[in-house]
Amino acid sequence: MTNQHNFTDIELQTSIRDMVFSTRTRHALLGNGINTLKELLDVMDCNRLGDLHLIGSQCIKEINSKVAEMQTTKYRDFKENMTAAEQRKKDIDKQIKQYKNAIMKLENEQKYNDQVIIKLKQTYEKTLRK
Repeated sequence: MTNQHNFTDIELQTSIRDMVFSTRTRHALLGNGINTLKELLDVMDCNRLGDLHLIGSQCIKEINSKVAEMQTTKYRDFKENMTAAEQRKKDIDKQIKQYKNAIMKLENEQKYNDQVIIKLKQTYEKTLRK
């Protein structure tokens, strides 16, 4: 589902902390209780950005620029590719863990089999001595 800004519900939940704003802009937004992209867009839709404490014209320019950038296809493609790459990395990490577990299991089996062979040899040597 998208809104008038064409952001998905997941994108609307993006934390201001995760957005690339200058430290001043980020702190000003957070200090005014704006924690997500949705909350930011709500304030922007009401033309109240300039009414917020510590939000001046430079911050407003930065915010408008960032929101416009986030609406571009290039940015969305980049985010999709990043998400896909992060998921692929998680999948690979999971496979590596599975392989390590399988190797450990095989190593334990090998140690057990080595012990069985040693005991069989000892038993065989005892029978030969009798």
